[in-house]
Amino acid sequence: MSMLHLEYQVPGDDFTRAGEASGDVKHKLKKLGYEPDAIRRVAIAMYEGEINLVIHGGGGEAVVDVDPDRVDIALIDQGPGIPDVEQAMQAGWSTAPDNVRALGFGAQQSGDAFTVQVPSWRATKDVTIKADIIEEITRIYGYDNFKVSTTVSPLYPKKKGPGNKADNFAKDLLVQRYHLHEVHSYIWADQKKCRALGIPVEENVRLVNAQTPDHEVIRTNMGP
Repeated sequence: MSMLHLEYQVPGDDFTRAGEASGDVKHKLKKLGYEPDAIRRVAIAMYEGEINLVIHGGGGEAVVDVDPDRVDIALIDQGPGIPDVEQAMQAGWSTAPDNVRALGFGAQQSGDAFTVQVPSWRATKDVTIKADIIEEITRIYGYDNFKVSTTVSPLYPKKKGPGNKADNFAKDLLVQRYHLHEVHSYIWADQKKCRALGIPVEENVRLVNAQTPDHEVIRTNMGP
């Protein structure tokens, strides 16, 4: 019998819960004192299987047995299986359902390189450069599943171009001649600070994905 036996139900088509089981296993391994590198490898392997249960397998069950020298993970899906294994091994072929394909991303592999197609409704805003693709993958894959290491690189001062000089000239002109000032502020009202100052927060447009409940109302003026 294993030192620790764990069982998890993984619901299908529920991306909001994908990673719960692997996250819980990672937390328990930390409490048991396992080596960080071993915990990272277990968490990554289990997350891979867990997300496949959600996307391809219609959900299922994850069974984990923890021993001092090993961790056994069994993933039992509820999917139909792969009728044509040879076809499934071909590049670009996937059993991803329509709701996953509806996310709009496409990818083609050539050796170690990937070419990613970004959906048009995201290409003009938040996914425009390589770093955005990396951020998207990292967010879905899980930040905690990556090994953290400090990078060292030279930092050189940025040379100001003609555009910077024109901006600074315009700002100086507005300040010196017209006595204006530039203010950088957040778009939301800080309800906590307003309450502390006795200032009522006016009802206005609310952010659905606010960072905190105190920052969900869009400000109506430049005051506090």
